Formats: sequence, C-alpha cells, structure tokens
Amino acid sequence: MEISIYDFLRSVNESNRANIMALRYAVSILENFINLSTDGREMMADALMDLISQKMKKSEVEKCNSK
Repeated sequence: MEISIYDFLRSVNESNRANIMALRYAVSILENFINLSTDGREMMADALMDLISQKMKKSEVEKCNSK
C-alpha cells in the first residue's frame, strides 16, 4: 500500500500534536503531585498505573485483532 506525502505529513503532524498534548498532561499531573501528601501521591500513582495498564491492554488487544 502506497501513502502520499500529504497523508504522511498529516499523520506525522497528528502524532506530534498527540505527543505534545500527552506531555502537557504529564506536566500537569507532576505539578499536582507536588501539592499532595505522601498518601495522596501513592493513591494518585496507583490510579495512574491502573489507567495506563488498561490502555496498554486495550492497545495490545487492538493490535492482535488487526492481524
């Protein structure tokens, strides 16, 4: 399958925007960590790990289904 340069550039641009947005969220989360107690940090870290692991599992399932 061939991809046009326009489609390639659009895809790269969308990927870059998604990465920038993810980094902004990460900065916001880390800034919030500063203001939390030790227990609050632990709870937030656990919640984030749960969220990340769920996203990764969904991504792995989607990859398997696309094959």
